Amino acid sequence: MNLRELVQNLDQSTNIAAQSKNLLAITDFIRNNDVPSQQLVSCWNKIVPFTSGQLRPEAYDWIKACILYHYTDCDLLRLDFFKIISSGSSDTIPQRLGLLKDLTKQGRDLRHFEHDIGGLLGRWILGEVNSKKQKDIRVELMQYVTNVIKFSYVYLSADNITQIMNGITLYFELGHLRIHCLALLDTLCRFGNLPSALLPDFLRQLCTSLMDTDCEDAAWNILKNLLVSHSASLTMNLVFEILHQNSKFDVFCVVGALYFLKRTFVEDLYQFHGTALLLNGFAQCVEKKDLHVVSALLETTLSVIYKCEDADKLNLMDWDKVVDIFEGCSWIWPLEKQPSCKIRYQIVNSSPEFNKEMDSKLLWSNTSKYLDYVDNMIEQLYLRHTVPNEVRNNVLGNVLSLSHIDIFKSERLDTILKKIILSINSENSESVLLCIYDWLMKSVCDFRIENIEYVVDVLLRSACNVFCVENQYISPIWVQQSQTIKNIGNPVKLSNNFRPGNLTTNSVVLAIKYLIKIFHLATQKHLNSISISIYTWLCRLASWNSTVHPLARTEAMNFITTVSCNNRNQILYIFDDELSTAPTILSINSRVLGNLGELSYTILPHAESIYSIVAILKYETNTQLLLSTLEKAKTYISNQAICIHNPVPIRILCETVCDLLQKEKAHKNLTDIPVGKKNDIYLSLYQISFTLFLYKGFYSKNLQDGLVYTIFNGLNKPFPISKQCILGLSLAIYELPGSSTKYLGDIIMKISQVTSSNLALPNLEFLASLASHPNLIKNLTVENYRRVFGIALSYLRNANNPYVSTFAYYVTQTWFLSLKLSDRQKFVQKIITSMIANTEAASKQELDESVELVN
Repeated sequence: MNLRELVQNLDQSTNIAAQSKNLLAITDFIRNNDVPSQQLVSCWNKIVPFTSGQLRPEAYDWIKACILYHYTDCDLLRLDFFKIISSGSSDTIPQRLGLLKDLTKQGRDLRHFEHDIGGLLGRWILGEVNSKKQKDIRVELMQYVTNVIKFSYVYLSADNITQIMNGITLYFELGHLRIHCLALLDTLCRFGNLPSALLPDFLRQLCTSLMDTDCEDAAWNILKNLLVSHSASLTMNLVFEILHQNSKFDVFCVVGALYFLKRTFVEDLYQFHGTALLLNGFAQCVEKKDLHVVSALLETTLSVIYKCEDADKLNLMDWDKVVDIFEGCSWIWPLEKQPSCKIRYQIVNSSPEFNKEMDSKLLWSNTSKYLDYVDNMIEQLYLRHTVPNEVRNNVLGNVLSLSHIDIFKSERLDTILKKIILSINSENSESVLLCIYDWLMKSVCDFRIENIEYVVDVLLRSACNVFCVENQYISPIWVQQSQTIKNIGNPVKLSNNFRPGNLTTNSVVLAIKYLIKIFHLATQKHLNSISISIYTWLCRLASWNSTVHPLARTEAMNFITTVSCNNRNQILYIFDDELSTAPTILSINSRVLGNLGELSYTILPHAESIYSIVAILKYETNTQLLLSTLEKAKTYISNQAICIHNPVPIRILCETVCDLLQKEKAHKNLTDIPVGKKNDIYLSLYQISFTLFLYKGFYSKNLQDGLVYTIFNGLNKPFPISKQCILGLSLAIYELPGSSTKYLGDIIMKISQVTSSNLALPNLEFLASLASHPNLIKNLTVENYRRVFGIALSYLRNANNPYVSTFAYYVTQTWFLSLKLSDRQKFVQKIITSMIANTEAASKQELDESVELVN
């Protein structure tokens, strides 16, 4: 049917069902056929009555089809479509918004209704403020308005913008919509113009958004755009108004305003007012009497000082105002610790060169009283865990930054910093701890050995989650108890000076990660003793199951087992162009490599890593860590360059693996074994036992026999393990032929008892490999040969896989040819009978064409 006939059917329809069916047919026709614009207009005239009745969804579908498939041809209908979209109840806004987005190509094309769309969007935004519809379209609506502003701002009147922004102001109160409001506001600032009358309300919202982690960057970008626009002066005046009249504003608005000013100084964007007005605003904030405000105020004031000090922008009156600000914040300290006089007078009395032109650095050079304030801040704001963490973070950042300023470096500051370090393992905030760890990393960058050793010791305490008195180090105890093999897996025995810490699991893992960072740093700078010590400590950490958290030990083991060698025994190339053009090589020996010249190297104690793996296998209680270690150990041990120069740890590992498998006690220490994980543990252990064939030269004859016997015992295990064990025995034929010969008769008997079709190929592969070693099978008895032919012929009879059947023929032939001519007659009748029974033409006594008789 053509379009005309379909429209006629629509006219003749008298009930809703028929009309709906015809509307859908017309819509489908439009989607799949070219329709001239005139016919679209005629058809539209018939569709219009349905846009406000029960068949509104079908009518909307017709409009959508015209827009999507005949965008150019329906140009004459754009205004009509827009009128339909503009009318209707609030319940239909989601459908109408979808039509509007298609009609305008996401806000890019507003032809014929460009001056009307602003009012519609304003009404929609205000109407959806308290929306409780099942489908919340406010985010989608704001994204569409953002596109309209971006591509067609010129058509929006001031009233339209005001109406839209009034709705957005209300959306700001809803936290989950704030980031989308900021995106819209950012677009308006970059592509349009925010009316001055609306700026105060939005500036308060922006300052508050600076305190929201998710919205901070978006809010700051908008404020930066305002600072380079014609609204820059008005913006700064409004910020100063927030500071001077802070009692009228919310605490987070005031704090956000302070952080905004701090960032303008940090990024050199402050170019509007002198420091006097700024510091006066800070002084007004002191009256707010709020911990968040005090923290932000101190931090921002310090930023102003650091930026203005070198440029000589602070005069004597400015410094006096700074002192007033710090004294105004003294309410947070106990009364007995408040200073009795101002810093300024202390400075003046101690400076004979004082005059009105005095350099600000000279004024600030007497820092003892200031450090009193810093010490009080640490005691009252940082070490008290009842203080909000964001305030503690700000105080900590301020204090730690002093350690990098020469005029503050002193024994008094060192004492303050030690308070922070000694409190690490009672810290319950991960963000605070991360700040301290980052600062510790910066403190070792001068590469003084004593600095690095101190930081490493701090991290070791964190890894073990203990804290102690100031002069008690964990490192000597650690080293002393780690020197003998018998201590493998035993926890550190700490004195009573060490007490359990309060760190979270993530914080303990973080300490391990920072130890690894220092290892890499020491390696790059050729601090070989530090690299070796940290590597040894990480190996011990990985195995102490009663001292270190499983996740931390997993992190340590992951690092240890990632060290690898190439065929020249070179490990972990690290280049540093600042030091030299030659690479630093972590190597397990000290030879000169090739023609590269004499290179720097570190001999890593890889025996420690093997001992750690042994300890985990023997004593581990955590299933996940044991499985993870087994997986990584398979790859790690296969790297011969790591292990080949020290036979003792590999020998111990082999003895341990054999003992665990033979006595089935690998899972005995585990406290929680998920379903199916026990077999995974033993499967991985057997796979490790195969890898240990690489080091057969390290083993005694008894240990070699024990390794083969261990794998032979695995044939009794469930399918996945038994399959791996038969493959391992195939490998043992080549690697340990003498030990394999000892158990060959038992192996063949065991295989002959297996009927599982899953083991057909592994069993046949083993027999094929064995037949290629005449020295191994020369002492087999007639009974052994009978079992071999029985195995092959059983798979020949029962195999559903053509490959298995062919392979069984091959094994039968190979073993038959390995017999002496005088012995072949003993097996001919059995073989022929089995092959005839297997053929499809058994009744005709015909042989399978695959059968080859050998005389």
